[in-house]
Amino acid sequence: REAEAVEYAARAVAAARATLHAGDGRLQRASLAAALGRLGELHMRAGRPAEALPYFAEAIPSLDAVRAQTPDDEAATTNLIAALNWLGDAQATTSDWAGARTSFERTTALTRARLESAPGNAPARADLGASLMKLGQSINGSGDAEAARAPLEESLAIARIQAAADPGDAALRRQLAARLLLTAQVQAALGEASAETLAEAIAAARLQTQNEPAGVTAKEVLADLLAANAARLRRAGDFTGARTAWRDTAQALRELRASSGANAPNSAAALAVALENVGEASARLDDTSGALSAYGEAIRMRRAALEAAPQDKAARASLAQILHTVGLARARADNAAGARAAFDEAARLRVALAAEDESDSAIASLAVDSLRSLAEAQQAANNTEGARRSLETARALLTRLTQANPDNTRYAAALRRTEATLRATPASDE
Repeated sequence: REAEAVEYAARAVAAARATLHAGDGRLQRASLAAALGRLGELHMRAGRPAEALPYFAEAIPSLDAVRAQTPDDEAATTNLIAALNWLGDAQATTSDWAGARTSFERTTALTRARLESAPGNAPARADLGASLMKLGQSINGSGDAEAARAPLEESLAIARIQAAADPGDAALRRQLAARLLLTAQVQAALGEASAETLAEAIAAARLQTQNEPAGVTAKEVLADLLAANAARLRRAGDFTGARTAWRDTAQALRELRASSGANAPNSAAALAVALENVGEASARLDDTSGALSAYGEAIRMRRAALEAAPQDKAARASLAQILHTVGLARARADNAAGARAAFDEAARLRVALAAEDESDSAIASLAVDSLRSLAEAQQAANNTEGARRSLETARALLTRLTQANPDNTRYAAALRRTEATLRATPASDE
C-alpha cells in the first residue's frame, strides 16, 4: 500500500513538473509544491528522511514564488511554513543541524510576523512556540547550547501561557513538560539551571517515565536532570542535599541500566560517576561508612565498564582514580590492609598507563601519588622491602618528569621528598 502511494505521488510530481515552465502562474507552482510535499511526507513517515529531503528542498522555491505573487494570502504563508517544517525535520533527522537551523529560523520569522499582525491569535502563538522549540533543538544539536537557550526559553514561556489558558488540556500539559525538559537540559549544560526550573523539569520527567515505563529516552533525560540538580547543590555547598540528589541520580541510572541492558554504552560508567559523587558528599559529611559503601559499588561499575572495553585508557584511569580514593578512605577508617590493597591496584594501573605513554605527565604524576601512598601503607605494616620498591618506582617516574619539565618546581620538590624518604627507609639487608 505504501509503495503504491509513493508511486502515485511520484507520478503526480512528474505531471506537475511537466506543466511548469518559466513564466507559468501560481497555480502550477502551488500544484508542484503540493505534489513534492506529499511525496516527501510519504518518505518521512516511512522513515526515509534522506530520500524526503530533495523533495522538500525543491518545493520551497515554488512556495516562495507563490507567496511573492500574493503576499497577503494566508494559505500561501501556511503552506510555506509547513514545507519548511518538514524540510527542517528531515535535516535534523539526518544531523544536518546547520540546514535545520536555517529552515527553522525562517519558520520562526514567519510565525512571529503572523503573531505580531494578530497578537491575540492563539494558533499563531502556538505555531511560533513550536518553531522556537525546533529552532532551539537544532541549534543545540550543533553543540551551541548558549545560542539554543533563548529560543527554548521563549518557547517554554509560550507553552506556559497555553497550558494556563486551558489547564484541562492533556496535550498542552505534555507539550509544557517536553519544553521544560529541553530548556532545563540546555540550562544545565551551561551550569545555569535554576532550582525552580530543575524541580519542575524533574517532576515532568518523572511523570514521563511513569507514563512510559519501558522508555529508555525518558529515563536518560531524568537521570541527566537529577545529575544537574545534584551538581547545582554541590556548587552551593549543600552536601546533604547533593548526596540525596546523587543517590536519586544513581537510582535512576540503575533503572536505566536495567531497561537498556548492562552493556548499554556508558551505562556502567555513568552510574559509577553518580556513586562516586555520593561517596564524595558522604565523606564531606564525615560519613566514612556511607562513603565506602558508595565507593564500593562505584568500583564494581568501573570494573564492568573496563570489562566491556579492556583497552580503553580512560576506563582504566577512572578505575585507578576510584581505587586511590578508596585507599584514602580506608586509611582514615583504620582499615590498613584494605588501604594497601586499593593503593597497590591503583598504582599498578597508573604505572602501566604511564609506561604506555611517556609524554603523559598527568598520569605519571598520579602514579607517583599512588606509589607514595602505597609506600606509606607498606611502611606502617613493616613491609620495608615493598615500601622501597614503591619509592624507587616513584623516583624513576619523577626523574623522568623533571627531565621532561625542568621548570616545574612541583615535580622537583616531589623528587627531593621521595629521595629523602628512600634514604630514611633502610634496605632489607641493613
